[in-house]
Amino acid sequence: SMIKIITTGALLATAGLLVAPTANADPSGNTWAAIAYSTTTGKANLDYNNSSELDAGNDAVSACNQASGDNSCKVVATSNYCVSLATSPDPNDNAGYNGGHGNTLAAADADAMDGVPSGWTIEGHGCNTS
Repeated sequence: SMIKIITTGALLATAGLLVAPTANADPSGNTWAAIAYSTTTGKANLDYNNSSELDAGNDAVSACNQASGDNSCKVVATSNYCVSLATSPDPNDNAGYNGGHGNTLAAADADAMDGVPSGWTIEGHGCNTS
């Protein structure tokens, strides 16, 4: 599987590091992506192109926990296609989040942003690439 470390929302907004590789815009649906997030540290991690939903989630959580330095991460979204994570852009507010999934990156983003407070942003997203 492929793992992408996602930095905090505040850094992402300026650094433009939102997108994981999307070499194939039409994933086969045979692989799994997952995003894990920590409400303690605000760290997030995306795992994609994994052979199973369980492995994608476990890999995302493991890498997220390593980045966080604790065991606070949990899976917020899984998909055969694309996943997305919306959070508050305030670097001091990690409590709120919403995971999304969909057949396209835009659909996953829309799902993650559905019903969230005004001003929230996409912290990270990505799609399986095969």
